[in-house]
Amino acid sequence: MPEDRSHTGTGQEPNRSDGRRRMYLHAGSHKTGTTALQEILGSAAGELRQQGICWPLFPPIPAHHRLVRSVYGEFLFSGLETHRLLRRIRRQSRGCHAVVLSSEKIYRMGYEFFENAEQLTEENQQKRIAFLRRLRALFADEFDLRIILYLRRVDEFAESMYKELLFRKKYAGEFRFDAFLVEQRALFRYDEQIRELEENLAPVSVYAYETVRKGGLVEHFCSLVGAKTPARAPVDARIRLSASNTGALFLARLARSRALEQAERLRILAFCLSDDWPEQAGRKRSLWPTRHALEQFMQTYRSPGVSALWPPVDWDGIEFSPMADAEFERYRDAFERWSRRGPASPA
Repeated sequence: MPEDRSHTGTGQEPNRSDGRRRMYLHAGSHKTGTTALQEILGSAAGELRQQGICWPLFPPIPAHHRLVRSVYGEFLFSGLETHRLLRRIRRQSRGCHAVVLSSEKIYRMGYEFFENAEQLTEENQQKRIAFLRRLRALFADEFDLRIILYLRRVDEFAESMYKELLFRKKYAGEFRFDAFLVEQRALFRYDEQIRELEENLAPVSVYAYETVRKGGLVEHFCSLVGAKTPARAPVDARIRLSASNTGALFLARLARSRALEQAERLRILAFCLSDDWPEQAGRKRSLWPTRHALEQFMQTYRSPGVSALWPPVDWDGIEFSPMADAEFERYRDAFERWSRRGPASPA
């Protein structure tokens, strides 16, 4: 299986013919180990600097979301914040031949969550394009820009992203999978997203997350930017664990009967990750109710430019079965028993 769609270099080219240094924009996408990579490489910023690679530090977090949000214009004084952060980057990168900025928000900025409305509108697209062009204008004179993008097969990405939002984001009430697929359909159009990034920001190199993860995400990323892997980086770092699809079905079903605040949803996530979770090992359960529904989704969001990166769907390994009343009641009773013992929240 091919590992990447368009490899644009290893990063080991510090002396550009036009005098510009290289800047790598790690654009995500979501649910591809971005938090783990940011935590590890951000904590190793000093070690990377000794190799001539700058990972700018904007405390308190190692990711560079603040810059992305300011360029998009989310703050009252976004312009001032952008130029303040730009000065930090220039100051911190003195003597370095490459700079790395990492924010999965680059992949989806402009398309919001929990709006109960489709986000792929002409207005949102134009705002997003304007954001990408401002980001390019901010750095293009000084840096040779390159985008690194990790992607999952689109059905696995949709399920994983939905579960992240369902369990961890701040909202109260019901958040349905079918509504999420409509609201966030812009994120599933891989070829269009890549083309938009390339036309308005920089060349894109695309890699299959699951393939890369087998050999170590941090090692792979460091090889792309021309860095040696930091000494303390594990082979396969995972900071955030996800519930199973059955766990998502249970939470979604529970939310029909009462509004669940974030604290309770996090308790349910901890239950799903505990030894008391009653699900038996077996075939992967789908969040799509039927095979036909998943086949339609896969056909709708087939992206010829990158489809060769992933294996086909293993239909024999998937169980399509909505949560019946008896099953829901069994999981709810198990959750209530577990809750009475005073569980801890997940990381």
